[in-house]
Amino acid sequence: MLSSLFRFLTIGLATSTLTISFIPLHSARVVSILAISIFFVTLYRNDIAVRRNGLLLFSLLLAFVVYSGFQAVFSETEDFAFWKKVASIFFDGVPSAILIAFILIQKNRSKCCPKDQAFCDFFEYYFWFSALVSLTVILSFLSPEFRNIAERIFPAQGNIVDSTHPDYLYRVRGILPATGATASVYFAFGLAFGLIASNQIVGASYAKRVAAILGFVLLAMAILLNGRTGFVILALGVALFISFFIIKAISTYKINKKLFLYSLTFVILSSLGAVFIIFPMLNEAGAIKRLVEDFALIISSGGSRGTLGALKEMYFIKGTTADFLFGDVSTFKTNIIPSDVGYVRVLHATGIFGFFLFYMFWVMSYGVLFLSGIGQKLKLVSLYVILSLFLIELKEPFFLYVYSSIIVMVPICIYCLSPRVKCVRYDG
Repeated sequence: MLSSLFRFLTIGLATSTLTISFIPLHSARVVSILAISIFFVTLYRNDIAVRRNGLLLFSLLLAFVVYSGFQAVFSETEDFAFWKKVASIFFDGVPSAILIAFILIQKNRSKCCPKDQAFCDFFEYYFWFSALVSLTVILSFLSPEFRNIAERIFPAQGNIVDSTHPDYLYRVRGILPATGATASVYFAFGLAFGLIASNQIVGASYAKRVAAILGFVLLAMAILLNGRTGFVILALGVALFISFFIIKAISTYKINKKLFLYSLTFVILSSLGAVFIIFPMLNEAGAIKRLVEDFALIISSGGSRGTLGALKEMYFIKGTTADFLFGDVSTFKTNIIPSDVGYVRVLHATGIFGFFLFYMFWVMSYGVLFLSGIGQKLKLVSLYVILSLFLIELKEPFFLYVYSSIIVMVPICIYCLSPRVKCVRYDG
């Protein structure tokens, strides 16, 4: 029981990066400090087997940290804001991801395929914790008193924290230290990962199945109350998995009726929850208007106010050769350049050399995963995770956010930085 609670809190606190007003460290950094301590103990006991390709992969990320550090030191402005963000990914994100991989493989050490099961366990634990956080979103929406208390204890960074913001009425984050698109993506991954791990969840007790259904509904509401970016994650997942099952059905002439039934039930419950619970709660005309405008922006494809039109205006490259090659780290500050696009901001901050070094780490990491002999389903899930991040990088620099980088690095650590665990066949 205690070990399960420890895994739940470790995964949840690392991937949510909660901040408490009277504690100077966010939760991912606390997990990172714990991870480094455990890592040295296990290294001394020879319980860790570090693969050579894993070392090579993470050396790319370390090289990017050093590169951006040199940029900050030798730049005219000596701006360390970008370097601190990159360093946080390496010193907070990497140890946290390693610890998550280690405790999940240790949990399944008696099974024949502990790594595959660790992958699925990560999704399930993430689902349960994100569902718990989504409950605080609903409570904050229903109770202004709860919202005031949550915002005082769990401060947030973002542009939707002021009550004068036009989206403040319905962009409700609960205890999550993020607003808008960032919170929306966090909950979208929780919902998607819950569906991926549904075989484990539905095979449990009746009470757990009921709690899972409630968790799916809460996550759907939390996404609705935080922005449209999360819907992009879900749409990509639906497209990938439908394509996979269509190809599988065509190749085997079989259809997984149970999965189809679960998916249909989820869609119906989510729709009913949105119609009969969320929309009646939106009794503020201003909030309804902003929601309608958001969906209108998604549908619109051109024009100055359309989402795609706005994205087109955000893509540009500086004219000077020096800035294009080596970048200017001071541009990463908000409003220095008129773009939120992750690719554009990284290119302007680090130049073309840093740009390829940073994104090559993620591409090569998942290339190793696809060549590691994992099952077909896990390959599809890995493809979904990495494509999702590369897609929403068009919106904001999500690869530079600690919580999303940890999500992406956990599978890498499971397969490239795995503990030395004996594989004993498990007969049930």
